[in-house]
Amino acid sequence: MKNLLAFISLIFVVNLSATIINIPDDQPTIQAGLNIAAEGDSVIVAEGIYYENIWWTQTNGIKLIGTDKENCIIDGNGTGSVIGYECWEIVHDSTNVIKNFTIQNGYSSQGAGIYLRSENQFILENLIVKDNCQHGIPNFDFTENGRYSIEGGGGIFLDNRSSPIIRNVEVIDNYSEFDGAGLFTYEHSQPILINVLIADNYTCTSGAGIACECWSDISLTNVTIANNVAAENGGGVYIYGGANNFLQSVNSIFWNNLPEEIHFDIAGSNNSAVTISYSDVEEGEAGIITNGYGIVNWLDGNIDDDPLFEDSASGNYHLDELSPCIDAGDPASPLDPDGTMADMGAFYFDQSIGIEEMEIPTNKFSLSNFPNPFNPSTTITFSIDPNEPYELTIYNIKGEKVKQLVSDQVSAGQHTVIWNGEDDSGKLVSSGIYFYKLKVGNQESIKRMLLLK
Repeated sequence: MKNLLAFISLIFVVNLSATIINIPDDQPTIQAGLNIAAEGDSVIVAEGIYYENIWWTQTNGIKLIGTDKENCIIDGNGTGSVIGYECWEIVHDSTNVIKNFTIQNGYSSQGAGIYLRSENQFILENLIVKDNCQHGIPNFDFTENGRYSIEGGGGIFLDNRSSPIIRNVEVIDNYSEFDGAGLFTYEHSQPILINVLIADNYTCTSGAGIACECWSDISLTNVTIANNVAAENGGGVYIYGGANNFLQSVNSIFWNNLPEEIHFDIAGSNNSAVTISYSDVEEGEAGIITNGYGIVNWLDGNIDDDPLFEDSASGNYHLDELSPCIDAGDPASPLDPDGTMADMGAFYFDQSIGIEEMEIPTNKFSLSNFPNPFNPSTTITFSIDPNEPYELTIYNIKGEKVKQLVSDQVSAGQHTVIWNGEDDSGKLVSSGIYFYKLKVGNQESIKRMLLLK
């Protein structure tokens, strides 16, 4: 008990010693606030545009927090990395936080937006990293397997065991003359990406979305990589290096990246690998080009269907209400915030304000199915108040009729119908998203279900 009380007292003393430094009230610039911050301090930044090129101090445990990511902007003014870090004496852990900012207009040969080099596990959260430019192509002969370089990274650059947790971040509209317009990882870096959008980035070489090079190991959970363009290879992800590189993806979307979704370079390692599950990959496994230098672990739950973004041409990568990626994530994943099964992609579709709003009032009838996901059959339960003709029909993701389960008149009350995964011809359908529609009179209700085999 004495030891416990002593420990609690220590925590209390540490918390009392932490200081909040307000920018610009207490210090005129973000850099000035970081310079005086001690371990455990928070640098809180008010709304506004701050034209700075920030260099992180060697102090561990600092939280740099803006008011909100849309209105708290750090602008590199085209003169260097917006935020840079390089420290070889201290391992900076996840108590270092950069949160709630737009990081823009950086201009550097390495990590124009965010540059993290040397061992660390920062938390990068609720950020928009956009309109940053990596310049300068390394001066060597590409034909002699001399492509190794640490030049790269338009949006985010990670090197030498830099392994941040990147969560709720948008990496968009960045440019690089060398690899990794969105994200460049190098030399034993092991970033963890959760709910991240990497879109509309462009590189003059390879890896417009992500360049994964030289012992890098990247984890993607609910990540959308879309509409990135590389002049050479790997519009979505480019994997290169004589050393082993690994990428694991779950609940993610790889779509409309040019010239292909994932590309292993011909000078890569035979042991480099990607592991994909419950993800939407354009052209399926064929969208991954190995060149004989990579291993593809193509696991359960993957699909090749247009994700139906709301308006990707305008930069809106939220899912449309008819997207096949809704409820199509790994059943073992945590539920989405709306209490439904995990979706694929960076942004979940909130079903509490989606299709449910268009359903007929619950005093007319209710509709549900269990189990969901299911294999090989599911029970659809519905209740009807009036005695009216009704139809219960199954449709696929393309809106094509699969099975007419019932078309009849039924008495008021609760009823159940079992669907065993067959179409009207008695043929078993494939895994995927299906819709079941209950029509009563001139009103109808539509719900989704997922068949897994």
